[in-house]
Amino acid sequence: MPHTILLFIYYTSNPEIETNEIASFFRFDEEWGTHRGFFWIKSFEMFKNFSFRETLFGVGPANFVEPFLIFDSELIARYNETHADAAHNVYINYLITCGILGFVTYLVFILSVLRDALRSAKNNPMAVMILGALTAYLAQDFVNLANPVNTPWLFIIIALSQASFLKCNSPEHTKQTF
Repeated sequence: MPHTILLFIYYTSNPEIETNEIASFFRFDEEWGTHRGFFWIKSFEMFKNFSFRETLFGVGPANFVEPFLIFDSELIARYNETHADAAHNVYINYLITCGILGFVTYLVFILSVLRDALRSAKNNPMAVMILGALTAYLAQDFVNLANPVNTPWLFIIIALSQASFLKCNSPEHTKQTF
């Protein structure tokens, strides 16, 4: 993982270096990741121009498309796409649609679930599998969007994680010797 981060830093901070097909994956720009870079960069440009209320509370759930319309002509000209309905990154999408308060609340919730999963993983092999599934799901959220098909799985994994944590921390379980 640290090598990957170093490659991103190297290729992104040195745009004059020519890249081949594989190395271009490590250069973050507007073309990166089937032009996800375009969505991410423009999302932050859009966010910095939000009003105070929009910065705190966002533009409303499932309302990414409306404020992003200012980039539609560029999106059509460069990529032949008519509009964007998501940032193609769940975390950026939460920031835009729910604002800083919603984004921070979501992160605190997710981090507390991860903390509890890590605590229960010490004593429960099932928790290790749940932690792996949760980590994989949260990692794919960096390049994907939340949708009605996938999101319920996140909450099922969270429920399993919390059940594992509660089982490992119940008074009956902590009295047992292994």
